Amino acid sequence: MNATNQTIDAAKPLWEIAQSKENTNRKQKLNNRITRREYFSALERIKELCKPLEGWAFERDYTIHPSDKATPIHCFLNNEIYWHLTCDEQYNFTILYNVADDKLQTEVNCLIYLMSKSTRWQPSTELDVPTLFKRCKRIQPNKYFSILK
Repeated sequence: MNATNQTIDAAKPLWEIAQSKENTNRKQKLNNRITRREYFSALERIKELCKPLEGWAFERDYTIHPSDKATPIHCFLNNEIYWHLTCDEQYNFTILYNVADDKLQTEVNCLIYLMSKSTRWQPSTELDVPTLFKRCKRIQPNKYFSILK
């Protein structure tokens, strides 16, 4: 790869690079597809569980609305749960999550338990969920927020 291609690749999100044939092997691509599928499948259930809470939620698909960071793929966040699909620098898709509500934590644990063994997931303890959501509301554009119904 010449210097021009490296510059172009450096500007691409990592998930996009991970999907190209020259950057990942077949098994890694399969694991990434499984992780992505499991993430969105669980997200549908999480949204159903959050509906009775009737609060605001942040949701952003970074494949459609990119950011200045290379790692995010999709994020769902409210006062109770942080659910984030990301791609690391080794081109592995990983589900990062944190849950503030004990009942919801039990449900999320069940969802994770039912996931394929190939699915990569990791609890995130970076910040507590309500603080993370407050920060998100200050930083992210309003168009990514909606009321859960």
